[in-house]
Amino acid sequence: ASAAKATIAENAYVGASAASLGWNAPDSTENVQSVSVNDSNGQITVVTTAKAGSVTLTLTPSPAFTQNAPVLDATRMTWACKVSSPDKQKYVPSNCR
Repeated sequence: ASAAKATIAENAYVGASAASLGWNAPDSTENVQSVSVNDSNGQITVVTTAKAGSVTLTLTPSPAFTQNAPVLDATRMTWACKVSSPDKQKYVPSNCR
C-alpha cells in the first residue's frame, strides 16, 4: 500500500480529480488478494488471502483527500489503520495494531 499512499498524498497536494490518479493496483500475491483506492476520499483497502488470515485493512488519510481541492499540508499525511476484526490482529503489520 506504500505506493498508493505516496500517490494519494501527491494527488491531494495538487488537488487532483481522483485520489488514485497515476497509480495502478498491484497484482495479487500469495498473501495479498487486492489493494484498492476510493477515488473520492483516498481511503485504501487491502484484502489479504486466506493464507494471510483473510483480513481487510482500511487505511484512512489525514488530512483527508478532497477531489479538485489542493490540500497543502498533505506532505504530512498520516494514516489511520482499521482491521476488519479484532481477532485478526496477529496477521496485520505492527503499525496497524
